[in-house]
Amino acid sequence: MENWILELKLFSGILAGGISYFLGGWDGWLAALCTFMALDFVSGVIAALLNKSKKTAGGGLESRQMFHGGLRKILILVIVAVAVVLDHTLLPGQSTIRDVVCGYYIAEEALSILENAGACGVKLPGILLKTLEQLKEKHNGE
Repeated sequence: MENWILELKLFSGILAGGISYFLGGWDGWLAALCTFMALDFVSGVIAALLNKSKKTAGGGLESRQMFHGGLRKILILVIVAVAVVLDHTLLPGQSTIRDVVCGYYIAEEALSILENAGACGVKLPGILLKTLEQLKEKHNGE
């Protein structure tokens, strides 16, 4: 009985290690990106449950939209992996391109979280909106 649990843990560890390797290693940038992606998903579901989603016709929860959102997040991680390859090729030993790409998508995800919260009637601090817009513009220009 415990043998399959051990095999599952081993498989999970190898899979997580492989994914982390292709994404440039688990560091603050990747942890922040994954956290913001998860929070964006949660805030989107909350907005949809309250019929406030701007991504569906009726503002409600739609499995097709959730599926597309999940695919979009996978594609973000694919782009991070492309940035890692570019770093290895063009800037060996550095992660400059990857860090810029992660920063850009962190800002995108954060803005989406704020949009979802705003759609649900949560008041948003102006300084936070300004800071995220500036981060997004900074990473857009590089």
